[in-house]
Amino acid sequence: MNLIGNLNALISILVFILASTFALFLYFRTGRHELVDDEILFDSAIVGAIGALIGGRVVDFLLRSDFYGFSISKLFFFNVYHGFDWYGAILGAVVAIYILLKKKQVNFWFVLDIIGAPVVFAAILISVSNFFLFGGYVPIIYAVVLTVVFWVLKRLAKIKRNHGFFFSLTLILLSLLEISLFPFKEAKYRIFGQIEYTLVMPALVLAVGLVLFYTHCGRKIKADIQNLAGLFLLGLFKFRRILTSSGEANLVARSILLSPLHLSKFILNLVKLLGTEIGKSFFELLQVFRFKR
Repeated sequence: MNLIGNLNALISILVFILASTFALFLYFRTGRHELVDDEILFDSAIVGAIGALIGGRVVDFLLRSDFYGFSISKLFFFNVYHGFDWYGAILGAVVAIYILLKKKQVNFWFVLDIIGAPVVFAAILISVSNFFLFGGYVPIIYAVVLTVVFWVLKRLAKIKRNHGFFFSLTLILLSLLEISLFPFKEAKYRIFGQIEYTLVMPALVLAVGLVLFYTHCGRKIKADIQNLAGLFLLGLFKFRRILTSSGEANLVARSILLSPLHLSKFILNLVKLLGTEIGKSFFELLQVFRFKR
């Protein structure tokens, strides 16, 4: 049993390294497509990774006071006192990249927009790996929803957006996913012994994402609420027509019958998109190192 557990842990580490590598491929490909200098891409990747390692450890140390007891020695001896916070890793990476780009006079939000899709892509690979290693339906739900999120981000990237749009949208979508799956996940721990970690942290990220979204994207909350209300009313009218009109009911029945075909086509397109991104990202990263196809 211990051998299987150690093997699964080793495979998880290898998958994390592989997912990070593919995310790096995609990051460089997107950055070069947006005409970002190679030096900026390299520096932000390295500095962001260092910031993520530091931030993940420090935030875990601050939130799990009952485990660490605010002992500085426990903070540094991570080989004995294990712990890492992914939300802290995101915060650490963002802060580190901000400090770097401020010195280089590069638009901070523009680079963060490039990071969004690669992070989601890495999360897809890790979720698929967790499904095969540990089983359960939650990892496969993560993989499916994250693939759809990745597709949405790539589709929206075809139109020029305000800086900060994709990063804030990524935060919003991922936090909504975490909150929606909260009832199906095991409780991790309570922050300061009071607040459930697996609920409050996604809610905090959602709040930050919404603030950034409406700050940088030129959107207005009132207009969006009116649009959502309009869509809701249209949905009600559509549902009423289905109940009262045989023609509308037949169209809905036809759509239901053809839904497996449409779903299979959609899944095939998603798989093609992921494969295309992996291939193109790999070859373009080779070009960064001055290799040829």
